[in-house]
Amino acid sequence: MDEISARLDRIFDDVLPCADIPVRARDRSNCAAWTSLASLSLLLSIEEEFDVTIPDEAVVELDSYGTALHVIRVHAAVRLGIVSDRE
Repeated sequence: MDEISARLDRIFDDVLPCADIPVRARDRSNCAAWTSLASLSLLLSIEEEFDVTIPDEAVVELDSYGTALHVIRVHAAVRLGIVSDRE
């Protein structure tokens, strides 16, 4: 497990407590705790933890652990200058 995944695991456990569903399998359709308020809390927690600003068009994609991980990796890479946000 890499550091980004470990940090995201903790965020998902804190914000979306669905004990019967493994953290990395959680999404809007299978986690009753995933409300609109929880979505906002998830977004803010991710932005704070990873020091990224997620643009509005990417926010609507945040509907699962896997998507959140992808969005973090892309926007962290842009912030670090690894890739351009124009790619």
